[in-house]
Amino acid sequence: MSNKKLDVFTMKLDDLDRRVAEAAELLDRVEALLPGLVELDVRARKYSIGKLADGEDEALLTIFDAAEAHPDYFRALAAADEGQRDRLFETVHARAALARRSMLHKLSNRLGALHKKTTDTELELGAKARVIGLAAYVVGRLNAAASDELKSSLGKALSFFGGSRSKPSHRGSK
Repeated sequence: MSNKKLDVFTMKLDDLDRRVAEAAELLDRVEALLPGLVELDVRARKYSIGKLADGEDEALLTIFDAAEAHPDYFRALAAADEGQRDRLFETVHARAALARRSMLHKLSNRLGALHKKTTDTELELGAKARVIGLAAYVVGRLNAAASDELKSSLGKALSFFGGSRSKPSHRGSK
């Protein structure tokens, strides 16, 4: 048995394809486990007041503790708290929102780390293919003048690299 480490760089393509499909199914299951997730547009995400600084959740909880300990000072907020009592500022909904945010934050950190690893691996694999591919392109382009068959075979590449093109894109991104 070989001691060679099996990874995305070395496993058989069929195995990697199967594993990627399985991972995608698992991500579908994760999304199904969390109904109601919100997707903001770029502008709403950029300007959202929901971006909490480190420690801000604890500071907000301190405010809610103070509001519960001294309710008369916070009575004016009773209509805005989503609570049941008209003359009492209730913190239960805001506390629940913070708790839910914290739970999802843990998951999004894990997903963010996985996203970084997969996209960084895409970059490494793309670089590996591009280095030798561009060297082969140069050789092919230089020899295409001498061979119509070679020039025809390289047609798409000659068009792509010889013409104007846009920046590289990430296929499948939403």
